[in-house]
Amino acid sequence: MAPPHFAALHAGDGLRRNGSGGGLLNFGRVSTRHSDQMGIIAYIDRQYLSDLKFPHMDILSHGLWGGIALGRSNRKSFWTAVLFGMAPDLFSFGPLFAGGLWLHGLEFLRGLGHPPDASLIPAYVYQLYNLTHSLLVFGLVFGVVWLLRGKPLLEMGAWGLHLGMDILTHDDAFFPTPFLWPLSDAHFDGLPWGDLRIFVPNVLLLALLYAWFFVKRRKASRADAKPGAGRG
Repeated sequence: MAPPHFAALHAGDGLRRNGSGGGLLNFGRVSTRHSDQMGIIAYIDRQYLSDLKFPHMDILSHGLWGGIALGRSNRKSFWTAVLFGMAPDLFSFGPLFAGGLWLHGLEFLRGLGHPPDASLIPAYVYQLYNLTHSLLVFGLVFGVVWLLRGKPLLEMGAWGLHLGMDILTHDDAFFPTPFLWPLSDAHFDGLPWGDLRIFVPNVLLLALLYAWFFVKRRKASRADAKPGAGRG
């Protein structure tokens, strides 16, 4: 999944795009027509954001795959699997996303799109991505939870499913998945989710699987509601 993006600007004699790659936020004097003040301010470069397209593989798809694969037994199981399916990206890009919403409100949502210049992304995002997208870290946490519970938390496998998808569908251009971190930065140069050969099957398969899932649940509910159902 490509992270959310908002372009940081700083003002000298006016607002302009920051092309220096000096970081997401710039500190210094900000001048506007109405005021002249000091502060820590980030602006959305609206012209840049208007040129972006929405990412094809999103955090919602990861959650839906987790739910349908490992959360079909009941509602609690479903939502647990959905959350674990989204967790790697929530922890990686969530703080950046929350910061953008706090600074810009709903206007920030216009900035969700294709990957920005990597130099504009804070270093902590890369560290969190490495941590949450490592099969070694996943295996360790899964094992610890298993020991503490005395049995595996199967819905947690949605995290591993997320990693498996990202390994094959992230390329070298942006956030390749370091599945052996911290022992190695090895990764696979895969076919990105934005490619129609991935995007279209992803949407179709999710639609078909959820249609099957809801039809099956509806039939089961009707069977249970029939008089005498369940009586021996």
